Amino acid sequence: MEKDIGARIRQVRKFIARVSREIPPVSLARILEILDEENPEIRDYSFDIYCPKSYYHHTRFTVWSPKGRVTDKWLEQLRNSMGRTLVGLRVKEATDYVLGLNSRVNQYAEKHLIMLDFDNISSFPAHALKGEPGFVFRTLSGFHFIGSKLYNHREWRKRMKRHAKVASWQHYDLSMKRGYATLRITDSPRKPNRPAYMGRNI
Repeated sequence: MEKDIGARIRQVRKFIARVSREIPPVSLARILEILDEENPEIRDYSFDIYCPKSYYHHTRFTVWSPKGRVTDKWLEQLRNSMGRTLVGLRVKEATDYVLGLNSRVNQYAEKHLIMLDFDNISSFPAHALKGEPGFVFRTLSGFHFIGSKLYNHREWRKRMKRHAKVASWQHYDLSMKRGYATLRITDSPRKPNRPAYMGRNI
C-alpha cells in the first residue's frame, strides 16, 4: 500500500514538473486580472495565511486587498511578511503555513467565487461542473477549482452543496462552517508542491 502511494506521488510530481515546462505559466495575479475583467463587481480580494495540517485550532490571518494591487511580487511579500509575523508570535510550525485565496470578494458588498477541492482522483470531473466556468489546478492528490462567476452568499452555499457530491466533503463542510472557502496557492514543507495551473473549465 505504501509503495503504491509513494509511486503515485512520484508520478504526479513528474506530471506537474512536465506541465510546468510545457504549458506557459499563468500566475495567480494574471488569473485575478481575468476575474476583474469578467466581473466588474469585484472590488476587493481576500487571502488567508493558515496551517494546512489542520483547519482547526490554529492561528489564521485574513488579509484584504483592493483589486488591481495584487501582483506576484505583492503575494510573495505578503507570504514572507506573514511568515515573519508567525515566527515573532511564536506560532508552532510556522514554516508549514501557506497562502490561500478566499472565495469571498468585496469587504462591503459580499460576493463569492466557487472554490472546490477534489482529492484522490486522477482526472478532473469536468462533466460534474458543466456550466460552472473557472480555472483548474493540479495538486499532488487531485485538483483545485476556482470559479469565475460571482454568487451571493445564499446561492454560493447552494452551489457548493451541489458540487460537494463529487468534491471533497471535508473542504465543503469546513467552508460552510467558516462562511467562505480557501484554496492554497503556495507551497510549504508540509505541502511541497504548489498547485499547477491546467487551464479553464468553460
